[in-house]
Amino acid sequence: ECGHGWDQLIYKAYLILCRYNGLHKYDNENGPLDFVQIKEKWGALNFILNYYSDDSYYIGIQLRKIENESKHICEICGKPGELFNLHDWLYTRCPKCKQKEIQKYNERFNVGSKES
Repeated sequence: ECGHGWDQLIYKAYLILCRYNGLHKYDNENGPLDFVQIKEKWGALNFILNYYSDDSYYIGIQLRKIENESKHICEICGKPGELFNLHDWLYTRCPKCKQKEIQKYNERFNVGSKES
C-alpha cells in the first residue's frame, strides 16, 4: 500500500524479519514474526507486525529506523526526497515528483481555474 520508490526499504525490512525468524523457533502460539501490513502513513513507510514480544523488541527499533529513512526517499521513484504537506496530506517526494503531485492535485480539484 505504497509506491515502488520504497521497495528497497521494504526488502531491507523483510531481510531483518527473515534473520529474526531464522534464529528463533516457532514454539510459541504466535508462530513466526510477520508483516500484517506495509503501507504509507503520514507520508512515511509504516510496518505493522503480527505480534511483538520481548525478543522482537529490537526488530521494532530496526523497523522504526527504516520508517524514518523513508522520510528522505521519494515514495514514487526512490530518489532523495523530503516530507511535505499538500493541503493537509503528507507526502515524501523528490523535487520532480513533488511538482507532479502538486500538478495532479491542482488538476483534480481545479485549483487556480477561472471557472468553478
